Amino acid sequence: MLLYRLSQVEYASIPPVRACSMHLLRHNVPRFRRFLAACLVTVLLAAQAAALSPKDRDKLFEQVWQLIRDHYYDPNLHGLDWNGIHERYRDKIQNSTSDEAVYAALKQMTGELRDAHTRFKSPAERQRALRRVATTMGVMLGNVEGAPTVMDVEPGSDADVSGVQPGMILASVDGQPAAQRLGEIQRQAGTSSSERAAALLGYFRLLDGPPGSLVRAQFLKANKTTLDVVLKRHVVSTAPHLTTRMLPQGFVYIRVPPIRACVF
Repeated sequence: MLLYRLSQVEYASIPPVRACSMHLLRHNVPRFRRFLAACLVTVLLAAQAAALSPKDRDKLFEQVWQLIRDHYYDPNLHGLDWNGIHERYRDKIQNSTSDEAVYAALKQMTGELRDAHTRFKSPAERQRALRRVATTMGVMLGNVEGAPTVMDVEPGSDADVSGVQPGMILASVDGQPAAQRLGEIQRQAGTSSSERAAALLGYFRLLDGPPGSLVRAQFLKANKTTLDVVLKRHVVSTAPHLTTRMLPQGFVYIRVPPIRACVF
């Protein structure tokens, strides 16, 4: 489920929900999440490039908070004091100095639910998801024994040409230790339903950046030596793509890419 920013100049109301529908949805979590996502789409009209005004920030915050209060599948909100959360995060929103700070606060607020399927996405993140594209430096990371480990390398990418290989551990990004950078990202993103889910969200953002920008990365090899590279971020499609070929033994090889492969 995704939460979206409302239009800066126009707002749409959520369509009324019949009690019987909500009763059924609350007992069918997958259907509920699809329903709530559809409601959120009706709320989103456009992602404006201009900065949010203080009034827009307040209205965005109130609609996100109320949407969760009124339509979350668990009416008890996992036992959270949602009114208390409203007061705490309203102060954060009002004291925010940028739109990015507003989005970070909304991510933290939704993270209070500790539900990896209930997240807030900024306009840029949402638009990128709709286009089914992502920015990558050609490396996919995963959590192996608590370390950000290279799981896959995009063939022909700068990372591939520079010698980055699966199994290497990301040690630093632009001179900052990867563990430190990951901790900052996870604090900004808020909590999730599990440590594993929080780590995956952090890995997704660890190497993210504008297309065309450069990133200095250091990788640790199995023999404890390091590989220092400068890689250029580029845009790739996130649409599922199957790879098939016939093996000499007569078997058919089918490679199903992992979810969100090559988006780091």
